[in-house]
Parts: sequence; C-alpha cells; structure tokens
Amino acid sequence: MATEGFYAELPGFREFRGVTDPDNYRRAPDDWVVLITDVVDSTGAVERGQYKDVNVLSAASIVAIQRVVGELDFPFVFGGDGASALVPASWRDQALTALLALADLAKENFELELRVGAVNIDELRADGYEVLVARNALASRQHLAILDGDGLEEADRRIRATPGRYLHGCRAEGEADLSGLSCRWQAVPSQRGSVASLIIQSRVPDRGLYAEILKRLDETLERGIEESNPVGASWMQYRTVRECIADERRYHRGWSLAWIIRFLEIFLAVAIFRHGLGRFFAKTRKYANDLRTHSDFRKFTGTLHMTLDCSIEEIAGIKSVCEEYSRAGQIHYGLGVASSALMTCVVGTLDEGEHIHFIDAEDGGYTRAATQLKRRIAASGTDSSGKDL
Repeated sequence: MATEGFYAELPGFREFRGVTDPDNYRRAPDDWVVLITDVVDSTGAVERGQYKDVNVLSAASIVAIQRVVGELDFPFVFGGDGASALVPASWRDQALTALLALADLAKENFELELRVGAVNIDELRADGYEVLVARNALASRQHLAILDGDGLEEADRRIRATPGRYLHGCRAEGEADLSGLSCRWQAVPSQRGSVASLIIQSRVPDRGLYAEILKRLDETLERGIEESNPVGASWMQYRTVRECIADERRYHRGWSLAWIIRFLEIFLAVAIFRHGLGRFFAKTRKYANDLRTHSDFRKFTGTLHMTLDCSIEEIAGIKSVCEEYSRAGQIHYGLGVASSALMTCVVGTLDEGEHIHFIDAEDGGYTRAATQLKRRIAASGTDSSGKDL
C-alpha cells in the first residue's frame, strides 16, 4: 500500500497542549526513513561565535530535502544544531545526496562539519523502537510536525556511532539547492528583557508529566506560553543589502544563475521589508503579520523545546519549576538565555502556509541548553530514559 500521503492525511490539532494526547499520534509507516543531520561540535562552534551558522545549517538541511521531494508533505523538526525529518524510503537516496552536498558546502563555506545519516523505520521497529508522528496546526495552512517515541533518539545514536553504515554508498553530487532559505531578519530583541531556550526531557514514560509541566510553565509566565512567542513584526528589523548578500553568498559554492537571481531578489526584499515599501502591498503586509503565527517557538520531539520571551523574574520561575521536577528525579533540563532571538526562515512564497520560521535564542540557545542537559544526565548516572549508565 502506498504511504506517501501519510503525513498530509494526518489530522491536525490546534492547541499545543495536544502534544501530550496519545490519540493525536500515528505510527510512522514502516517504509519511511528517519533522516538526521547535526553540526559536529556545535558547542565549540557556538563558543567561537558561529551560533548563526549552526542555525543556518540546521534550516538548510530541511530546505535541501524539500527541494528534492518537491510537493511531498513530510514531517521535519529544526533542532538548533541539526534537523530531523521523515520521508518515504523511495526518496531516501535523493535526499541523502542533497544532504551530503550540503555537508560539502558546510565544510567549504562555513568551516563546519555536518553529520548526515538515514535509518529505516522498519529496522528501528524490528529492534523494539517506535516513531510516532502528529501535526500541530500553527495557522490555517501551516502545520508543525510533532515527533515522539524512542526511535528518533536511537536513530541519532546509530548515526553517530557508525555514520558510514547509514549512508549506504550515497555521495554528494552537484550543489545543494537552498532556494527558499532566508536569514534576512536581524536578531529579534526581547520585549521582556531576555529570550530563553528551554529543553525539558522526561525521565518517566508518561506524557501526563509534560502536560503538568506545560500547565505550570503557562502559569509561571505572566502572559502564558503562547503570548511569550519572541516574534513580532512591529519590533523586528530587516537586514541591510550588504548583510543579506554576505550571508547569501555562502549558500552557493560558485557563481550560478540561482545566485544571480537571489542577488537581485535581495534588493527588492530590502526595499519592501526594511524601507517600508511593503506597506503598499496586501501580500507583503499579510506575510509580515503571519511571521508570528508561522514560527516554531515551541515544539515536541519526545522532548519539549521552547524559546520564550521572558523577564528575569520569569526565568527564575522557569528554573524553579524545572529544579522541582529535576530534584524529584522526573526530568532532565537545560536552559540557554540571551537578550535576543534568532529567526531563520524557509520561504516558498509569501502566501499563508508557504513559509515557516525557526526560532532559537541568540548566542546558541538550544545548543547551550542541550549541553546543560547532557551534563545533568551524566551527573545523574542515568541515560535520558532513566536507565543506569
């Protein structure tokens, strides 16, 4: 039976707390694969000031897959220092080829190593691991993929342990097509004082714990989780032509027609979004207003990720809640704090549902939070599921 329509046909749920409802999830098809990329030594890259590069390569991984699979609707998750996606096995080799081309670009233009691999879901399932998928509706035509189950973490572990095995002979060919990747907004300043990237990982197999924690955090934040989204067109600023071109140049390995077209497009985009011409056009006004509702400032992959605009007092409250559950042996967590958020965009068109915006705290928020999380896991003497190391 054909399963290419699996993700497109999943029913969506509107409220984010739906991530804790098992009825919203479906098992990923056996004949799909888990694709994973991650920036090797992302912590070191962040310490060297390359936090924006790390975010860009994470988003570029998603774009590279999108350009290959075309109209196929597939689940993907931006992780800050990498990305995860599920695609039918029939697209596996083409997607890996594109990702390996991106890895070459990362090494050449960013001086970073991008690890790439794919693990078959039927292999994971045969070994007792599960991959579950749900759809969270961000807006009427845009969804955020929600992934759960221990299969994603196991796929990542296998790719890290024996990367060559999970490339199955694929190699880079040509140049990765990154049309649609857009990183043209300046860092988004906090409206409350700070931007926090938070990762919470349950140590017990109970989604009800996440529901409880989400409720506590919603009560801790003065405006609640949904209104703590860092994105807002009224306080955001588009970058200059020079800044946009400097970034865009690194998305290409040499001169090409695609690069020339993007070069010309930058001048128009800066005129519209930086110099105010967009206010004369309904489509560009709608796009700017949709930035907030099309952002992934909170997500779930079996682990809770959120980037929130907070006051110093609210951050103290978040830490207090997390410490309470941590001391009780129920969670591990990590927290990265900065003064601004970074927004990395994937833009097919300016129409509703045709763009999505990946959010992280500036200065490598998720990477720093993940480093803290790993240290807490190591200090506890257990792995992420609570088993003894």
